[in-house]
Amino acid sequence: MTLENENQKTPTDDEIDLMDLALILSENLKILLIFPLIGILCAGGFLFLQTQKPATFVSQASLSVESFKPDHLRAAEVLVSAINTGDALGDLKSTTGTVTATLGRADRLVQLSATASSAEAAHALNQVALEKIYAFTTPTGSEPARLRQVLSNERSRLLEIQKLIAQTAPTITTSAEDVRAYGELLDIASKREFAIAKIEHQLSGLSPSNLVLAPTYPSPTYPSPKRLLALIAGVVGGGVIALIWIFGRHAMSKLRDDEKQVIKLQKIKANLGFKK
Repeated sequence: MTLENENQKTPTDDEIDLMDLALILSENLKILLIFPLIGILCAGGFLFLQTQKPATFVSQASLSVESFKPDHLRAAEVLVSAINTGDALGDLKSTTGTVTATLGRADRLVQLSATASSAEAAHALNQVALEKIYAFTTPTGSEPARLRQVLSNERSRLLEIQKLIAQTAPTITTSAEDVRAYGELLDIASKREFAIAKIEHQLSGLSPSNLVLAPTYPSPTYPSPKRLLALIAGVVGGGVIALIWIFGRHAMSKLRDDEKQVIKLQKIKANLGFKK
């Protein structure tokens, strides 16, 4: 009988708890309405401030870096990092506007974005940034001399290979093995020509020939905040704060009515150094 009685009391207790919850909320209905309204007003103020921001202009440009250092698998990543940290731009960091870079996932192009307060300023800033990047990628110090020496050696080897190709040109009587060797010589000569072109690119650094997209004259860009999302966030945020306020205040009032809980609260205050 005892178990049956307890089982019968459980739904009733749950119903009473839910009724208590509904009672607490109904007693604080004004707070439940006021706080979300305040949240909507705050969201509206935020949206208004966003619309008052001045328009910005972003000039775009694209560079192909893979042709500059095809053997360097992370050449584009290194250049993007140098641009974003300002190392590749030198004293350009102190001028009006900002320049950032990203790397295209599919095309592997370095995308430059110059932001300024006018279309002309953004375009000019992008042009100056490109000039800085060209200078930054040009080898300095002992590197040019080393590259010229490597270039001279590659050209000498290519000349020797070309002589062999001329001497071993296949004829009707040439055996299959000699034809295969001749084909290998052509392949080696092609790789040497590619290596020479690569070194010549490295000697000159990046140049306008690497420019895939010239700096654009941008249109104005205005802030476009998500209005509906901001309003929903205001309502939800206000509602959550209202619930915390209501149930927190209710819990404190219950706490004061329980002598044991009051004693525990006083001990906690004393342990934390608060005055009674």
